[in-house]
Amino acid sequence: MRKPCIKKSLYISQDNIGNLIFHLNSKNVCKISINIDFIKKLVLLMDGTYTEKELLEKIRKEGYDISQKSLEYILKMFDERNFLDEYEVFDSCGLSQEELKKYDRQINSFALNGKIRYQDAIKMQSVIKRKKICVIGVGGVGSHSLYGFAAMGIGKITAVDFDKIELSNTSRQMLYWESDIGKYKVDVAKEKMLKINPRVDYEFINKKISSVEDVVSVAKNSDMIYLCADTPRGKIIDIVDEAALLLRVPYYVGSPTNDQILCGPLILPNSDIRYRSLIGNHLIHEDKDIEKIKEKVMTTIIEPFNAIAANIGVMEVIKYFTNYADCKVINKSLLLNLVDMTIELLNYNNISEGE
Repeated sequence: MRKPCIKKSLYISQDNIGNLIFHLNSKNVCKISINIDFIKKLVLLMDGTYTEKELLEKIRKEGYDISQKSLEYILKMFDERNFLDEYEVFDSCGLSQEELKKYDRQINSFALNGKIRYQDAIKMQSVIKRKKICVIGVGGVGSHSLYGFAAMGIGKITAVDFDKIELSNTSRQMLYWESDIGKYKVDVAKEKMLKINPRVDYEFINKKISSVEDVVSVAKNSDMIYLCADTPRGKIIDIVDEAALLLRVPYYVGSPTNDQILCGPLILPNSDIRYRSLIGNHLIHEDKDIEKIKEKVMTTIIEPFNAIAANIGVMEVIKYFTNYADCKVINKSLLLNLVDMTIELLNYNNISEGE
């Protein structure tokens, strides 16, 4: 039997003239200006303990003469606003009590959106637990992304890199400290990620990605390839694109460059659209001299850019996996300029092949 419960994440306040403000998210705010004391008492009673019939009895004992029809109307209004949940009986969907507690904040965060219920949000967390992702490159964006995916409870993370830690890495790559200098990134990342979330199944591979075959070998059992590496310069995206097509898995690309952050695109495996068909082939016809010049390029970055790029990327992948919200970067990119503080969604509609 239904036991209405106010959502844990529903924020309720009162303004200076006494109105109640119900704030679920930025798009779902409701002001109530009548029967204030009654509504406050009703909210306090709706903790998932009482059925609708019991609620009616309780509220009447508090001195409020309300009909069953009126209570049903109020509950319906709350329900339509997604202010209610039913916590008394739910399927844990394979999540342990420890996992439900660990991920409680994000489960409730999923339930803020649209008509998503607590039970739906638990299912989304169980989807995350079953997913396997291959992160190529565990430097600036990659190390932040590793943390993000692990913190959110991804089931398996395969992390690939070949570099050793240098002093400059310690100012912009969150997993590495000065005491780690000279060690392989994958070795240090493994040690620290096991402390961050030991429930995740990790695989750390010390390997330089140079070919399609390399990507296939490390990502063959993954549900998503998440590209953070920038070498071989000018070629890595094409290598991953071809490998993802062979494996029939989606992949995500995102990185900060100078004063900008490019988040996306996320390319789907069941689409005829590939990376070069989106952005064009105007950069790939280069001679050996240009390749040598590129090898000497020093990337410029500051730590906050890596954190922002990584966390937006992780969030878009989680959206794609769970459908808790629309993934905005499927065949598109989000371009952020952190100097001018401008944001642009790139649809690539005006870029043609060979342009």
